[in-house]
Amino acid sequence: MRDYRPRGHAPLRETQQEIRLLPSSPFELDRIILSAIKLKWRKMAMVVGTVHKECEAKGLEISVEDIADRIIALEEAGMIACQGDLANWRRSEVRLLPEQGG
Repeated sequence: MRDYRPRGHAPLRETQQEIRLLPSSPFELDRIILSAIKLKWRKMAMVVGTVHKECEAKGLEISVEDIADRIIALEEAGMIACQGDLANWRRSEVRLLPEQGG
């Protein structure tokens, strides 16, 4: 992101390529993640890829690493279940908790 100058300095111009769109709230990213996770176990790599594509389709710029970090945070908060080491995306799986439906 650009370093913004205090008042009194010339305004900075940003081109469209320099503007970075992020989810409007952390809940928006959580909603996208939870919609990609089902009751059946799914590979972490597949979920990260699905969420990343959905974010791109919505014009949100977010890295796959940030998506994975948020999935890990959801698991640590007890909102989803996991098997394996979530840091190893191809050898771990996530799913909704049974009471969440899906």
